Formats: sequence, C-alpha cells, structure tokens
Amino acid sequence: MTTKGLPGEVVFPLKGDVDVLRELRRLRDGRLLEPSQSPASNRAVPLRTVIEDSWKRASAAGVSPTLRRVDVQKAPTLDRRVIAAAAPILRKLVDEVADNRAAVIFSDSSGAIVESLGDKAVLRALDRAGAAPGHLLAEAAAGTNGIGTALHAGCGIQVVGAEHFIEAFQMFSCTCFPVRDPFTGEICASLDVTVRAIDHRPDIYEYVRTAAREIEESLHALLIADQMSLIQHYLAITTQGDVAVLATNGETIVANRRALNLLQGMDREIVINRLFAEGSRPDVGEIVELETRGALKLIVRIQRVVDEYGKRGVVAILEPHIKLGKATTAMPASATPPLPELIGRSPAFVAAVAKARRSASEPGLLLIAGEPGTGKATLAITVGAQSALTMTVVDAITGITQTYPASPSGHQNVSSSSRLQYAVTVILRLENLREEDVASCPALKKALQKEGLVIATTRSPSRILPALRKAASAVICLPRLEERTDDIPRLAQWYLLNRQRRLTIDQDALALLQRMNYEENVRSLFSVLEAAAEKARGFRVTRDDIIAVVGDNVPTRRGMIEELSVRAVRDALAMTGGNRSAAARVLGISRATLYRWLKHFGEDLGAAPAP
Repeated sequence: MTTKGLPGEVVFPLKGDVDVLRELRRLRDGRLLEPSQSPASNRAVPLRTVIEDSWKRASAAGVSPTLRRVDVQKAPTLDRRVIAAAAPILRKLVDEVADNRAAVIFSDSSGAIVESLGDKAVLRALDRAGAAPGHLLAEAAAGTNGIGTALHAGCGIQVVGAEHFIEAFQMFSCTCFPVRDPFTGEICASLDVTVRAIDHRPDIYEYVRTAAREIEESLHALLIADQMSLIQHYLAITTQGDVAVLATNGETIVANRRALNLLQGMDREIVINRLFAEGSRPDVGEIVELETRGALKLIVRIQRVVDEYGKRGVVAILEPHIKLGKATTAMPASATPPLPELIGRSPAFVAAVAKARRSASEPGLLLIAGEPGTGKATLAITVGAQSALTMTVVDAITGITQTYPASPSGHQNVSSSSRLQYAVTVILRLENLREEDVASCPALKKALQKEGLVIATTRSPSRILPALRKAASAVICLPRLEERTDDIPRLAQWYLLNRQRRLTIDQDALALLQRMNYEENVRSLFSVLEAAAEKARGFRVTRDDIIAVVGDNVPTRRGMIEELSVRAVRDALAMTGGNRSAAARVLGISRATLYRWLKHFGEDLGAAPAP
C-alpha cells in the first residue's frame, strides 16, 4: 500500500493531549503485549493502517516491543554534497521549531543518524533511548518510528507516542520526510523533527516537508554546479583537437561523437563503469589499457577530477588500437582453440569460417555479415592476418586506419604455399561507407577489379552500396548465437578462463545459458558472464550467479514459428539483394504483408524497419 497523497494516513490529526496519548497506549498494549484481547480502535483516536502495517513488519523482523534502548549502531554514509546542502536548512529549521522544544535529526538513506541538534532536554532523552548519531533507526532495528517508517513508506509521516513499536520511543512524537536525489529520484537522506508526545502538533508536518524540499532544491543547485565542473574539464580537452573524449563522475556521462563511435558495438555500461573505477583509483597511472571483447582495445589517457566536496570524476581521451590474436599456450588445450576468439564447432559456424578462409585465398571483395556480437570483426581480422604479409584495418565509422605486419602466430594454421603474397585491407562496418569514400580508397578499387583483397564486415549486405553488394566475390553470413547453442558452453568456458580472475562454470549454469535469449549474441553472453563472475564467491560461476544477474524471469528464445518467419524473410531479402517487391514474390506474400513483417522483425532481420 502507498501512503502518498493520503494525509489522513501520514499525519496524526490530533494534538498530543493526555487523553489521546492514553488511548494510543491502550491500543498499543492490547495489540502488541496482549494480542489475545486485541482491543477495538476508538473512532475518536483511530489506529492508522500505516501504523498497523509497520507493527507487523517490526514483529516479523523480531523486534521486541519492550525494548528500552536501540543498540544497533551503523556508521552513516552520506555524500558530502548532501551534507553541504542540508547544513544551513537544518539550522534554520531548529530556529523555526524552537518554541516546540524540538530536536532536528538528519539521517542517511538507511536510517543511520548523521546529526541531531536542537532542544538539549529532548536530545538527552533521545540519547538515552539510543536515537543518537551513529545509531540505526530502520524498522528492522527500532520498529515503528518516524525515520524508519518514512524511509520504508517513501513519504513523510508522523508517529506519535504509543504508535511507536518499542518502549524506548513512547514519550516522543516524530515527524519525518525522506530527502530525494533530484536527478535519480532515489532517497538519499531523511529529515526528522522530534518533540515530546505531549507537545505534538499536526502542523509540524508542513514545517518538515518544506525543509526537506528546500534541501532537495539546494542539492539540485550543487549537483548542477558539479555537472558544469565536469563539462568544463571535458570542453577543455575537446578544444585541443580532434580527439575522442569521454567524461564521467559515475552518474553523468559526457562524450563527443568520436568517443561514442569508438564505443559502438561494445557494452558501453561495462566499459564506462570500468573506466570510472580505474580512474578513481589513486594508484593507477595516467594511461590505462582497457581490453574489450570486440576488435578494438582502448588506450585511455586519464585526467582525474575531484570537486570541493570530494566527488570524483574522470575525463578520458580514448585512443583505439586494433587487437590481433594472441598466443594462448598457457591455457588448457580443451578451452583454447588455435584461433582463440573463433570458438565453435557448430556446423553453421564451422562452415562460415571455412568459407571465409577459402574465399580469402583469391582477390576480390569478401563480405562478412551478421548481427551485432556474432564475431564479424574478429573473423575478418583473423582471416586477414592469415592471408597476407601486411594487413591494414579501417573503421568506416571513425576513419581510424592501422597497418600491421603479419604475425607468425597468425599463420600457424596456413601453409606457406597457400599464403597470399600481397597486402589485405579489412574494412569494419562497410555500411557506413559512402560513394565518395569508395572513390578515395585504392584498396577497395583494386578489390573490385579483382587485383587485391578486401575483407569487409556489415550487419547486412542490403545495407551497403548496391555497387559493392553486386561486386562482392563472396558473402559469409555468421549464424546468430541462438542458431549455435551447442557452442555456448565452449564460449563460456573460454571467456571465464581468459579473465584476470579465472573461473570455471557448473553444468546447471551452462544449461541455463543455453536456454536464454541474447539480444547481441556472443557480446550479450559475455556481458552476462562478466556480471555473474563478479558475483561468484568461489572459483566457479553457478546457476544462482546467473539468476542474480538476469533475474527470475529469464529471457528465453522466441518460438519456432516466429523463428522460421524471420529466417525466411532474411533469406528472401538476401536472395533478392534487398529488393522488397522481389522478396515478397519469393515468399508468396503481398508487399503490404512483407512491410508488416519488416516493421515487426526489423532489428532481427538486420534491416531498417519498414516506414
């Protein structure tokens, strides 16, 4: 039940005279100390539902109603900006409620008291009851009380006299409001005014509500200033030249288009969180290398930012480098094939890799197509490294070009007689290439004339320039992960064994992974495994670790009929070169029906949805 917007529930409407307090005591003792009698509520002094519900929670938590002092201690954790925003408002509130002989209590989001100030007699009484700085007043520790119950309910509330669950708080009336982060909406603190129960007044509720809102407004101003400081550091770097820049303080992320393009195809959240974590460590140097599971690794130049409240942030310059396969002799043979990133024995995957190797033995344009996370870039770079003495890798989005000499390990599975004796160019994300780019790319022009080899990746052949699509000497379509579920155990074992903290995985976890749906194929699988590995307590990832990441509602693969429909439409589009009218004729459906399917399955088909 929510108590928001119900003043009759959250505000105790009567003043704290002796008869009212005596009736509350009768109700409490009857319900909590002598439950068999369970006295009826007096209409003149009602027992509110919000209080009864809180009593039930306190009883379930094992709190004793006869407790005379709260002895649960907890060091409060509160952002220094919240403390700075609240300080002047707390002093102002103390002055406003001084006539009521009141104490003002400020706590963190867990109910641990940060500071208490105000009337000395009330403060001494609170201290005797265990409601002092460093003590925890969550419901599970102190039963029904202003702070703990307001934090649980997520709204302001008054708890008067015997409405408190434990004996220690019977003499008090507490009015408390949560304080929320103005950006996230999450509770970050609570503000409470406590008076003697006999001095209770309903209008104290408005004083506390106004003060809590003022703290939130002051915090908003400080957070805005904090964001502007981060942006100023970011702008100072971007004005120095055409560089990829990203800035974050763990809450806000500022990045230019070049940085976003570099992060395209990666799990941005993992990369950014790791960047912030690395940059927040004082023992880390100014240059950090971030390995990713894609074709790029990032060399990051870090500038640390610390504001006057101790809030940390980082401004980073991202320098991309193409990753080539690395030797894996230290790894068990069962988990590490000769080409470490090309893992799989499913017929569709093995056939795609074999066709790519055969096609790369002849000049021309070789297209490697597939959904995000299927391994297009990895296959292109691996085959390219085996096909020539030098390899140039070009990213069609960022324009980054890097040239590499052949690595001896790159040719370990290719005989010298089959190796091509000319350079190969690998173009990543060919669909972003424009006609004017083709004219200015000598390697691509040679490939179109069958005088050189270009290996290019694309999400779908229908997305690239028609001239390039028609001139392609071969098209390799990598299967989606759900089409090669038998490879999931091998992929999972390889990933976990190649982490800095090596882990294994049990059979129940592997069985669960094989039933799941992966939006971005292998990339999504690795993201789940990384998160589960962080939760693993021992040396093995378990099924419970996977559930902790994905939740009880495990995303499963789509039904067979829907799957067959997607495959049929994809094959028809590939067969007709993306011509929708021709594809509709191949499928034996109307063009309007095909458009409806495209709209529904657009992302799965590797094509833009129909307008």
